[in-house]
Amino acid sequence: MSITKRRIKKRLKGYKNIVIWGTGGLANNAINPWLPKTNIDYIVDINNSKKNFNSFPVYTLDALSRNKPDLHLLMIHLHL
Repeated sequence: MSITKRRIKKRLKGYKNIVIWGTGGLANNAINPWLPKTNIDYIVDINNSKKNFNSFPVYTLDALSRNKPDLHLLMIHLHL
């Protein structure tokens, strides 16, 4: 296991219900090699036509008020 993956795993160890915000390339690149998939509950995205991303359900923002996660991870790019 790489040093980076060990550090991420250690930092996220106490979180059982993680929600990812965003279904773009950054989320895809983070979920596959780095994030603990067993702790990810769902993904939030403003595009309500997306229903599934990397085998996780995708919901709109209102899902956060119904199911409060331990941690939100924002996976967005900022293009300047």
